[in-house]
Amino acid sequence: MMDFSFLNLIGQPAMALDANLKILGINSHAKKRFLDIARIPVQENDNLTNKLHNSSFQEIYNVFIHCILKMKKEQIESINHQIFLTIDLSIQLHIKINKIEDTFFYLITSSNITQQANRSTKLKIRYEEQLDVFRNLFDLAPIGLAIKDLEGGFFKVNQGLSHITGYTKEEIIHLPLNKIFPNSNNQREKDLISVLISQKEDNFKTEREILNVNGDKIIVLESLHLIRDELDQPFICIVSYQDITEERNLQKKLIESRQMEELGKLSGGIAHDFNNMLLPVTLCSDLALQEIENLNLPLSNEILKFQNYFRKISTAALRAKILIQKLFQYSKTGIYELTPLKLEDEIKKIYNRLKFETPQHVKLVLEINDKDLPILGEALGLEQIVENLVFNSFHALSYLPDGIVTIRIFADFNDAILEIEDNGSGILEKELQNIFTPFYSGQKSSKGQGMGLIVVQTIVHKMNGKLKFYSNPGKGTIFQISFPKLLK
Repeated sequence: MMDFSFLNLIGQPAMALDANLKILGINSHAKKRFLDIARIPVQENDNLTNKLHNSSFQEIYNVFIHCILKMKKEQIESINHQIFLTIDLSIQLHIKINKIEDTFFYLITSSNITQQANRSTKLKIRYEEQLDVFRNLFDLAPIGLAIKDLEGGFFKVNQGLSHITGYTKEEIIHLPLNKIFPNSNNQREKDLISVLISQKEDNFKTEREILNVNGDKIIVLESLHLIRDELDQPFICIVSYQDITEERNLQKKLIESRQMEELGKLSGGIAHDFNNMLLPVTLCSDLALQEIENLNLPLSNEILKFQNYFRKISTAALRAKILIQKLFQYSKTGIYELTPLKLEDEIKKIYNRLKFETPQHVKLVLEINDKDLPILGEALGLEQIVENLVFNSFHALSYLPDGIVTIRIFADFNDAILEIEDNGSGILEKELQNIFTPFYSGQKSSKGQGMGLIVVQTIVHKMNGKLKFYSNPGKGTIFQISFPKLLK
């Protein structure tokens, strides 16, 4: 008869079973475990099938059967299996095939893993809670966040990025990348992450343009953060997007403001000197033309040629004088002396003067849609505004046989509106950002000096007005100035 007394030397529950689950040997620890767990007394020669089958602890029986069948099928000598019997009790079974005196049996030992199981359960709960916190922080973050795979594609995005782009989160994930990032594609995004992987640092920042759902360009600060796994291999990339469009626009305006300020100081100084230098040029060219006429010489080709030269000099000097006047106007940094004006009366005066300077192929129209439009302004400044905008329209219509320029005034709630509209060629999109840049002229005509709009902008600002423009290439342009109405 086989001796299983060695089981008593094992410091944990242990027993030996044959293939039919008959108990060949069992130590005192195992007997106590059965009493504690199943309230069932067991001893040698008992059969676990009879003890556990159809009992409330059928689960233990099923585990034994499952493990033994698996060991036979897979021809393995041992197996470990965890049983979570109750909330407060979990055990780890170890089953191993052994042989004594040509008889095979299953040696089963168990250990109480309740503490480890409880700790694991608590860690799992804590992990789920932290995961929920991360999901909420991710989705509710005030900036755009995205999880990208190493190929550069979006795996998950938050509500912040949806707000920036105007697309839904699902649309962002499935849209082609060049719909959101102009001039980009999957390969470029992959290369960007490859550069990050090749660097020692796992962070990379760059400024990029995003196209929102309306096609508007938005400047974002893109920050890439590479996440590595436990083997220090690149895993995913977390990307943040911060909308800095307003900040960049303010910086641009600040730079432009400083440039304009410096230009104003410079133009005031050089305009005076330049005007003095032009005086003898204008005077001498006019005197030369007068002297040629006084000589009463026959109009030979030589005489006509010299007259043409002097007329060109005189015309160029006149254009330079006009530019100098605009430089003087722009360089005035003092506050205008604003007085109450009736907008409709001033516009009528300006219109009556401009009628005599209107080209023959252009029709100048005045529309007064509302009367009694009192504003605080400066008559000369208002004249400068209208003249510059109207002459710009004349230049834009120089190639059209039936041009129309409309001066329009009307009321809009608490504002008095002045509009100058033409049916010219409009302003090209690439020129829009430069139209208020000094000395820039996008006109095909050579008559523009590039100072008209910056003078208009300066005067409108000093008269507490607002300037807007609308342009449709091929159809025309509207410049709209709004002045606060004087309250009675």
